[in-house]
Amino acid sequence: MNKKLLTAAIAASLMAPGMASSDVVISGGIQAELASFDKTLVANDAAGKDSHKSTGSGSSSGNNYAISGEENLGGGLRAFFRIQNSFKTTSAGDPPVTAYGRYIGLKGAGWDVRYGRMNVAHKVAGAGYDPFRGTSLEARGDNGGLSRLNNSFGNEVFQFGFRTGGVSAIFQTTLTDDEFTTVKSDGTGEKGNTYRTDAGAWGAAAKYTDKRAGWEAGISYMDATYSPTPDMTPSNDVDVDANALKLHGKWSGYGVTLSFVHEDVEVSDSESSATLSTVGQGIASGHGPFDSGGEWVGRIALDETQAAGYSTFLVGVKYALSGNTELIGRYAVPEWTEYRGVEDSTIEGSQWAIGVNHKMSKRTHVYAGFMSAEYEHSDEITNSKDNPSLADPTVDTDDNAGESIDRWAVGVVHKF
Repeated sequence: MNKKLLTAAIAASLMAPGMASSDVVISGGIQAELASFDKTLVANDAAGKDSHKSTGSGSSSGNNYAISGEENLGGGLRAFFRIQNSFKTTSAGDPPVTAYGRYIGLKGAGWDVRYGRMNVAHKVAGAGYDPFRGTSLEARGDNGGLSRLNNSFGNEVFQFGFRTGGVSAIFQTTLTDDEFTTVKSDGTGEKGNTYRTDAGAWGAAAKYTDKRAGWEAGISYMDATYSPTPDMTPSNDVDVDANALKLHGKWSGYGVTLSFVHEDVEVSDSESSATLSTVGQGIASGHGPFDSGGEWVGRIALDETQAAGYSTFLVGVKYALSGNTELIGRYAVPEWTEYRGVEDSTIEGSQWAIGVNHKMSKRTHVYAGFMSAEYEHSDEITNSKDNPSLADPTVDTDDNAGESIDRWAVGVVHKF
C-alpha cells in the first residue's frame, strides 16, 4: 500500500504546474576497457633500449553523464542548458568526477547563442573522424596523432552558431583577465606579490554537408594570446601567440566510410621559442581561457607539448562486414618542429591502427583493436648532458633515436 501511495505522489508531482512544460533529459555512456601499453625508448647505442609495459584499465572517455533541457519561450524562441561530467568505472579516479561542458543559451530557427564551458571550435570540427576515438587507441591525446586541441574545453566561452541549407558554422570568443596574489612561503601567511595575466582566444568552424552524395567537408581556425606580467618563474614573462588550422572531410558509400583530417598548429612568443612551455603553463592553465588539459600541440611520452610547431595528416576508414560489424583502420603522420626551442629540430612520427566494432544493440557495442606508432628525433635534438635546456636524458643525437609504442585494447560501451 505504501508503495502505491509513493508512486502516486511522484506521478502527481511530475504533473504539477511548472513541471509539465519542462523538458529535461539525462543521457550519457558507460565504458569498460582492458588495454596494454608497450613503449620502447631508444636513448643511444650504449644505453640500448628502455622499455615500459603495462596492462590494466584503459580509456574511460566514454564514461560521462549529461543533464540537458529546453523550455519553449514562445515566438520560436527556446532556452536550453547542458551540464556534463565524466567519471571512471574501474577506479575512484582523481578527481572522481571531471567537468565537461556546462553552458546555457537561447536558440531560434537556424541559430543559437550560448555561454559557459564547452568544446573549443577546433575540437568540434571533424569530431569523430578518427574511427578509434573514445578508446586507448585514439589518435588524439598521448598517442600524438592529433593535436591536444582535440581534447580541449574552453572556459568563459561565448558561442554563436547558425545553420542554413547544408552549411553550419560556429564562432567562439573568450577573454580572461586574471589577477591573483601569492602568499609568502615563510609560514607567516602574509600576502606576497600580485600578478595579472591577460589571455584571449577566438575560433571559428564551418562545415558543408551533402547528405544525398554522402559527403561533408569543413574548416576551423583558432587563435589565442597570453600576456602575463612577471610570474613566479621569469620564463613566463613573455607574450605568446598560438594559432591552429584544421581541414577535414568525410565520404560514405557502398558500405565504406573514408575520412581525413589535416592540422597545422604554430606557437610563438615575443622573445624566444625556448619558453614554449608557457603554452602549457599559461594558455592551457587556470590563468588562461583553457583548462589544464588544453595544450595545443600533440603529445607523446616525451612531452612534445613544448614544440613551436605541429602538423599531422590522418586518414580513417570503416568497412561494414555486416549490419552490425565493421572493420576500422587509421594511418597518421604527425610532425613536431623546434622541440623545446632547438632550432631546425624535428620529431617525425607515423602510426597505424586496425580494429573491429560490433553493435550488440542500438545502445551497446564491443570493440577490439591494435595500434603501433614510431617517433624519430632529428640530429638537432641533443642529449641533455650536452644541452641542459632540454632537461631530458632520454633524447640523443644518434640516428633513429626516438620511441615506439604498441597498444591493444578491448572494451564495451553502453549509451543511455
